Amino acid sequence: MPKLASLLFLAQPVFLALPVFPALPVYAGSTPSTITLTSSKNPSNFGQSVTLTAVVTPPAATGVVTFYSGTTVLESEPLAEGKAALKSILLPLGTQAIKAYYRGDSTYAASTSAVLTQTVEMVPENGFGPAKLYNAGEHPRQVVPGDFNGDGKADLALADNNSTSSTVSILLGNGDGTFQAPLSFPTGSSTVSIAVGDFNGDGIPDVAAANNESHNVSVLLGNGDGTFRPAVNYGVGSAPSSIAVADFNGDGNPDLAVTDGGDNTLSILLGNGDGTFKAALNSSLGELRLMAVTVGDFNGDGLADLAISNGSENSVCVLLGNGDGTFQAPVVYDTGATTQAMVAADFNGDGYADLAAANADGESVSVLLGNGDGTFRPAATYQVGQDPYALVVLDINGDGKADLAATISYGVLAVLLGNGDGTFQPASNWGGVTGSNPYSLAVADFNGDGLADAAVTDNNANGAFVELGLPSGQSVTTVASSMNPSTYGQSVTLTGTVYPPKATGMVSFYSNFAGLGKVEMKGGRATITLSTLPGGTESLTAIYDGDANDAPSTSPPLTQTVARASTFTGLTSSPDPSNIGQSVTFTASVSSTTATGTVTFYHGSTALGAGTVSDGIATLTVSNLSVGMHSITATYSGDGNYEGSTSPVRVQTVVAVAATTTTLVSSPNPSNLNQTVTLSATVSPATATGTVTFYHGTTSMGTATLSNGVATLAVSTLSAGQHSLTASYGGDANDAPSTSPAIIQTVN
Repeated sequence: MPKLASLLFLAQPVFLALPVFPALPVYAGSTPSTITLTSSKNPSNFGQSVTLTAVVTPPAATGVVTFYSGTTVLESEPLAEGKAALKSILLPLGTQAIKAYYRGDSTYAASTSAVLTQTVEMVPENGFGPAKLYNAGEHPRQVVPGDFNGDGKADLALADNNSTSSTVSILLGNGDGTFQAPLSFPTGSSTVSIAVGDFNGDGIPDVAAANNESHNVSVLLGNGDGTFRPAVNYGVGSAPSSIAVADFNGDGNPDLAVTDGGDNTLSILLGNGDGTFKAALNSSLGELRLMAVTVGDFNGDGLADLAISNGSENSVCVLLGNGDGTFQAPVVYDTGATTQAMVAADFNGDGYADLAAANADGESVSVLLGNGDGTFRPAATYQVGQDPYALVVLDINGDGKADLAATISYGVLAVLLGNGDGTFQPASNWGGVTGSNPYSLAVADFNGDGLADAAVTDNNANGAFVELGLPSGQSVTTVASSMNPSTYGQSVTLTGTVYPPKATGMVSFYSNFAGLGKVEMKGGRATITLSTLPGGTESLTAIYDGDANDAPSTSPPLTQTVARASTFTGLTSSPDPSNIGQSVTFTASVSSTTATGTVTFYHGSTALGAGTVSDGIATLTVSNLSVGMHSITATYSGDGNYEGSTSPVRVQTVVAVAATTTTLVSSPNPSNLNQTVTLSATVSPATATGTVTFYHGTTSMGTATLSNGVATLAVSTLSAGQHSLTASYGGDANDAPSTSPAIIQTVN
């Protein structure tokens, strides 16, 4: 038969005083009976399965045995040959007061076992590792662990806060710290709180859900395979806000306590033991705005008492139980700020139950030490950070002293280490969640390693974040990229996160085993910003050096994809237009000066040649272009960091003219002063037409027309001395211009 597996324990670890249990109902049988209770392992380690065995004498006794932890009903089991066993109980940290109650039969009277003090020890751990989100429900408000399919592995139940059609989502655990896809079961509107118990005594966990906007409580009986029967609803106050399970009237059946933040009432629903409940007993608590409810035995009389956080008066109120489902008038204790979650534990080792409350608007946790008579001393306040909505008790460092863990905004899990005398050390960050607004926190062993793991719901995420506990001294490092994929040249910030966040020291970043830099951590994180990651696929890692308390660790590799940067290629030519047979230089300009590779120049689709890129420039010179207009492009091949690109088309014009040469002679040379000198310019080819201009230095001396390739000009005005003379042919439609070399004319 599937077992309850103490989901209540997992959700609310306790370090409580051992109560004196009250007498329970007695059956008609008059023959006395006795019952003894043993544990398969005591002390046990956190997360370890424990079997509780009750033996009733005489062995002929028949009927049912109910197992209790404090005032909480674990479940009921039938007797077989005088024995009843509760198997695979996953107990929380600390000391549990366990007892077994035999209800009797027609022959044998009821009997109660002596209290069994079960101690659950915690393996010291170093905090919590990276969080993984498991999607389930919409904006879940509360998470509670338990074994809903009877496989001995911790599962999770989440309260879905959808305002119109809420559900309870079940995440079945695989036993290795991972969870299966969620199973959802309808409840009411805006389910804000859930509690688990064996409401019909079949040894299978059931769920009760407080529905804020439909003003009722939904009870879902478990089938033992992780599924549940349709919800049965029970009316309570106008806006139920929290729900808890205990035996408030001592009949061996789980009952429900429901607080209401709307009309400030406390509703008690007494269980019938068959999965149904009597109509709610409603009590008005005046102006108190009731929020979270916690069950404990605050005066040591063995009866279930209640502590309720007050959302409007910065206080908690304590209601001592009468043992019949009713409670004494509330006594209010100031906490200094608006309280949310609460837990009960023995923080100073005096055997009395104490209280700790999370103060959302005070950024603190208030601790109220109990006097053992149901009263409490003034609150001591410890700062933890913004919006501590959730609170649990654990012994994270394994020193046997109760510690406190609270979720605060921006994904931080703050831990207050207990000193064992009711005081606590300053808060430090032992883990983090991915969400920004954590709301509920539960602790269990999800992977069977004996370490406390954490499950957190976040109001901005649809599911639960799970963080696995780290063995003492161990660290875990992860690496993340601000942009993946990125583009070459783009700034990318790499973040190395070390768990636990309280670790100190340096983190080194590597890309394909090449060092990128070494950075000191702040708040468990180290960052480095780079724009030099090469194109392609990079394997990024972050390596934590370790410190005196935390061992070194290396992150799993992160595959960073760096896309090649886009480029633009421009194309120019010189000269343009050019003459037939003239050399033309094409210049390709790639948009990045760090680009490497080659540029291929094309005439249409025909390659003219290639040039190597240097400082973003590649050139090619050609002289074989024909007369006409030519479409020229340049294609950059790209490299490891840059994409290739092709230039716009460049139209190169080649004109149909022939090259010419011009030579100049003079006669006579030398000449005398005032003597006529004939200058003769010969243009080749001889078919060239047009005119030739004769120059004395830069001064024109005259122009003559070509005839059969020769033009002449007679001058007699040259002064005595030496004169530099040239002839310049102006060209025609078929022949290019040309200028002769200079000659020296000597005049005596």
